Amino acid sequence: MNHVPAKSIASDLSLTAARHGADSIVRAKSAIDEILVDAYEHGDIEAVRTLHAVAALLAAVKH
Repeated sequence: MNHVPAKSIASDLSLTAARHGADSIVRAKSAIDEILVDAYEHGDIEAVRTLHAVAALLAAVKH
């Protein structure tokens, strides 16, 4: 019986870590989107390209 709760606790910790990781990705994507707008408005094409690439990587990680 002692093993079942231990596995449940480990499972809960994994889910919490996964949720935290997903939240971090969402926050990072939001920050990149804001910086992307600024880069676009200032005509920094190289930054726009780089930020689009990073945003695409974050989107791929999210799925």
